[in-house]
Amino acid sequence: MAVANFRKKLIIAVLAAALISVAVIIFTAIFPSFCAVDNCTDNNLSPVKKNDNSVWNIAVVQGGHHQTYSELLKSFSAGIAEYGWIEGYLTEDTVNLTGTYDVLDYITEECRSDYLNFREEHRFSSEWNKTLRSENLKALKSKSEAGEIDLVIALGTWAGTDCKSLSADIPVIVMGSVNPADTGIAPDFAGDSSGNIYTLYDPDFYYDQFRLYHYFFRFETIGIAYDNSTPESRSYSHIDDLRRFSDDYGVEIVEYYTVDDHPDIEISRRSVYDAYEYLAPLTDAVIITTQNGVSSINAEEFLKPIKKHRVPSFAIDDPELVRYGVLMSFAEPDYDNLGKRYAEAFSRILNGCNVSDISTEYRRDSSIIINLKTAEEIGFEVPPGLVKASDTLYTG
Repeated sequence: MAVANFRKKLIIAVLAAALISVAVIIFTAIFPSFCAVDNCTDNNLSPVKKNDNSVWNIAVVQGGHHQTYSELLKSFSAGIAEYGWIEGYLTEDTVNLTGTYDVLDYITEECRSDYLNFREEHRFSSEWNKTLRSENLKALKSKSEAGEIDLVIALGTWAGTDCKSLSADIPVIVMGSVNPADTGIAPDFAGDSSGNIYTLYDPDFYYDQFRLYHYFFRFETIGIAYDNSTPESRSYSHIDDLRRFSDDYGVEIVEYYTVDDHPDIEISRRSVYDAYEYLAPLTDAVIITTQNGVSSINAEEFLKPIKKHRVPSFAIDDPELVRYGVLMSFAEPDYDNLGKRYAEAFSRILNGCNVSDISTEYRRDSSIIINLKTAEEIGFEVPPGLVKASDTLYTG
């Protein structure tokens, strides 16, 4: 369905650009990041050694490489450096580091700490391989049960899910899990940590995104492509948030199941293309979700049927996709704030706070990213007020 249909619904907004600008500012200001009051009375963030005067051994676990993980780890490292846990950490030195292990190598080789060890034997990356994942979990359990590990940093949903099986005596900080409630990492998420697992999560972030997209486009049907085969793959789609939005706003959802977890990446990519080829002629808008078959490498290809049918597309997790042709995203990661919050929790845990006593309430800021070339290609005239309120505009 052509975007021309949306123009009629947006004509008031187009004529009243100033009002749109005000509306955007209001919407993006409604959900500011904040740190809620929690039950731990010890607010000491200063570095301390263990009771026997030895240093803390920190393990880092990830399902595989992902840019989000390295960015979060860099921001977290800057935070613990600010509190004195490591010395010599310079943010400008890590700007071009793209891998988690690159960041850890920098910390161990270029920085100094009298309090922390990030040993190489305490790093576990499964490289998105199920067999290696099982082996790593076995090794992690063995080392933690032997008393070699004092705290685990789990990067992503795979790692967070696996670390649930560790002893309750080992605190785990989960970063970069897109939906810890749906995957059971934090099953009772309500602003409090679950047992020994600490993670920050904004339970309304994706619901609020859908509301924002609907505010500007007033779509009646929306398409979503995702892998429905496991709770983990399903969590990346945020389908439960979309269904809640659908119920509240009367929007019809059209779903298509893709193949995300396949050893041949080309099969995953083909399933994504097939999905949008199916969805584009049936919907007023489509959501681009996180999955192996979606990346900047094949964005031009899977966007072809979407653009052909002049349908607006929204990247709900990866704003970088807007650079490569997706129309819009409100999902710019707030790495600096997240890293500092995780550094605070880390510091308080090692100073004696129980994980379950530290608040996990968090509200993500929204940024507006628009691809003006895509807007032109699908025939959507971006209201001037929306352009003015945008944080990033791509024109080529």
